[in-house]
Formats: sequence, C-alpha cells, structure tokens
Amino acid sequence: PGARAEFSWADGMTRAAVFEDVDAPRYLSFRWLPFARDENGETVPRPQARVEITLSPTDEGVEILVVERRMDGALAGATA
Repeated sequence: PGARAEFSWADGMTRAAVFEDVDAPRYLSFRWLPFARDENGETVPRPQARVEITLSPTDEGVEILVVERRMDGALAGATA
C-alpha cells in the first residue's frame, strides 16, 4: 500500500495510480489519480476511480473479477 505505478497505452497516454490494498495472491486495489498525461506530456483531467481485482480459484482455473468505481460513487467500468 502507498506504492505508485504508471500505466502506459499505445497512443502515448499515461496514467498514474496508488496501490491501496494488497492481499497476495487473492486481492489488489489501486486508485487512479485524477489526471492522465497525453503523448506530449500535457495533463488531461480524468475522474478519480478505485480499481479492485479479486482472484478466486475454481475447478477450471482462476476466476478474475475486476471492478472500477468512480470515487463519486458512479460505476466507471464493467465487471467481468
């Protein structure tokens, strides 16, 4: 918890995050910072959101559940 990460996309966009909880090897959560950087390094506002990743063993392998929620409570992404 507290460690930072930076994610990069093929279009040059980058976004930083802060890890909040880790319960290896079952659970990980991080918070997106409220901005991204475009291919020129310019700041682009983005909603702050929390991402939770849960791994659960199944008979066939591992079920992966990813939930992203905006910090204002709106659902920012889909669950899978």
